[in-house]
Amino acid sequence: MEPPFYSVEIMDTGGATIDTCWNPISLSAGRSFNNSGSATLELPRDWERSTFRHMNRFKIWRTGYDYTKRLLGDTIWFQQDFHNNISADKYVIECDDAFAIPSQRVVAYTGETMYADKTLEAFDIGGTYTDYFHIDNLMKAYMRENFGPDAVDTVRNNSIITVEGNRSLAPFGEQQAGFADLASTLSTLSNMSAQLGMELYYDFIPQPDSTFLFKVWNNVRGVDRGTSSLNPLILSDNSGALDEVVISDLYRDSRTVCYAMGTGSGAGQLFFKVEDITRVNAHPFARQEFVLNASEISDEAVLQLYGQAALYGRRPKRAVSAKVIDNTSFRYDEHATYGDRVVLQAEAETFDVQISAFSMNFSDQGENLDIRLTGSRPL
Repeated sequence: MEPPFYSVEIMDTGGATIDTCWNPISLSAGRSFNNSGSATLELPRDWERSTFRHMNRFKIWRTGYDYTKRLLGDTIWFQQDFHNNISADKYVIECDDAFAIPSQRVVAYTGETMYADKTLEAFDIGGTYTDYFHIDNLMKAYMRENFGPDAVDTVRNNSIITVEGNRSLAPFGEQQAGFADLASTLSTLSNMSAQLGMELYYDFIPQPDSTFLFKVWNNVRGVDRGTSSLNPLILSDNSGALDEVVISDLYRDSRTVCYAMGTGSGAGQLFFKVEDITRVNAHPFARQEFVLNASEISDEAVLQLYGQAALYGRRPKRAVSAKVIDNTSFRYDEHATYGDRVVLQAEAETFDVQISAFSMNFSDQGENLDIRLTGSRPL
């Protein structure tokens, strides 16, 4: 069989391999940063129907032009809906990727407790943040307390899920989440960090022992082959490797003045104004204000840092996006894969970008692969 081609490893719910399908009828799958991915597998009915159970696992293996077999998307796919198409003599299996794991749980604690509300008030520690309140650490705390080992109800402890140690990467933050969906809570915290000037990426990484590691990144999800790396991978608009290149200057959500509001109310409320003086003076309409609610903060120095981070996150950006053409100058998986950082060059500009999304379709007609690059930098 000429590459690229695919095989599907069929596993039980615990991750033990049952068999491998070397001749899938068709496959489609896609992933993007901080979103649940999905896949649809069409397999011949070569196995007993009872082989396939809800939450069975599948590994989709892609063999590229270099004849190396690699795991598609750095993830495991979990069986959801199953269709036994008798007339067409095939199984059609709909799957979610490992990113969907937290959608199975809620933050099963009442409000005004430290398990539900990650706030200075709930922890009763005054107006100064500790390392616990870095947003990436809060995400990990919610995972430990709702999948184990810190779950108060020990039956909720799932030993298949482990959580990376705290790294204190992100700005400080707070979250109230009594009986909220765990998945939406993690997403809210990730978005909060982005608004404060730092993008976070998170995922559940398959481990060799069939467990999953919950991990958070603030820089590069995969291999760094960007401008500052030892081995940059440069994709240019005249190399034949790029299409649909768009460079955008984004101002709509930018602001130049932040009023960070702390504890208190009315005339007695603590607040701190943070300004980007250079941008404020750029033109008559350049003073663009917004309010940041930090009502638990009673320390003015902390409030100032909070406002500075929020204003940093509201700078105008120059963003770039492109589609990568899988051809002789770039081979997906061989040169770079999902989550890797590479260099994009277009119209004499250079950007660090990440392979932030992909989708694929495979059948007897061959492979259709869509690979997307995105990146941005301050204007």
